[in-house]
Amino acid sequence: MLLQTPASRNSSASTRRSSSTAGHLGADRAGCYRRQSMVAFAKLNTDENSNVAGKFKIMSIPTLLFFKNGQLVDKMVGAAPRAIVEQNMNEALA
Repeated sequence: MLLQTPASRNSSASTRRSSSTAGHLGADRAGCYRRQSMVAFAKLNTDENSNVAGKFKIMSIPTLLFFKNGQLVDKMVGAAPRAIVEQNMNEALA
């Protein structure tokens, strides 16, 4: 699962780009991972869910968390090009 944590409504341009990248990856991946694995994309407002932000030590936005079998396996902090996000996601799923 990919957990994306954008800021509140006043998010920066880099946060919006990362949000857009994750959204596009989610749409592109829908149905690609049939029985072998499942991918879920979620957004979390860290202002409204500070307990979750604290649990995962989210200090900067955007932050992308990659989970496999319920365990955190990778973390990306800051905006990144789609190719880098997709590469990290594929590595986390491997």
